[in-house]
Amino acid sequence: MTPKAVAIIPARLASRRLKEKPLALIAGKSLINRVFERASELKNVLETAVAVDSIEVKKEVESFGGRTIMTPSNLGSGSDRVFQAAVKHYSDFDVIVNIQGDEPFFDSEFVDSLIELSFMSNEGLVSGYTEIKKEQASDTSVVKVVLNEDDYAMYFSRSMIPHGAETYKKHLGIYVWRREALEEFCSRGSTPLEKSESLEQLRVLERGGKIKMMCCVSDSPGIDTPEDLKRAEEYVLNIKDHD
Repeated sequence: MTPKAVAIIPARLASRRLKEKPLALIAGKSLINRVFERASELKNVLETAVAVDSIEVKKEVESFGGRTIMTPSNLGSGSDRVFQAAVKHYSDFDVIVNIQGDEPFFDSEFVDSLIELSFMSNEGLVSGYTEIKKEQASDTSVVKVVLNEDDYAMYFSRSMIPHGAETYKKHLGIYVWRREALEEFCSRGSTPLEKSESLEQLRVLERGGKIKMMCCVSDSPGIDTPEDLKRAEEYVLNIKDHD
């Protein structure tokens, strides 16, 4: 029997660098709206929902017909928020896809490939990366990953790892979880490396878990700052000009 998958987008209203980020407009449409639309393109999920922590985001999602699930505002990570939503409404789903709420241009075909890998392999956690140049890797907001010869993650960092490389692997923040792996992740507290790097995926590695990685040919820039928002709007308007 084919596993059942749901895509859940964690959308927290508070943001340090971009005020009320999920509600920020990109060419007249909110960021969370654009992420939801892209997630709705996924062929391997049966349902899509947004895990919210505020009435403001809840109203915005419902205004364009999206489903919302209210979650506590004090959760430690996006994956914790996704799990809370899954427990409430998707207890019979086998695969939980955590779609980042600030990446409106992710490659939906690639994410479908990640989900297929999860279906076939029964890996607890599957994620992706793309190749980047040294100049982009120097940005600490860009998370780098190093892999072993079997394409499992060895470490994630905001630093330039491995030292001296000409090209780097940028982690793409899509997490395809098996339910039991996500439950174990959320049942145990955060770890020292997770806190030090401010990267939730390190909790898996630090506790001896594995993350299977797959390469994506395209990047998926996130929206973290007003400058990112401006670039995203220029990108959308440029696409419209060429339609």
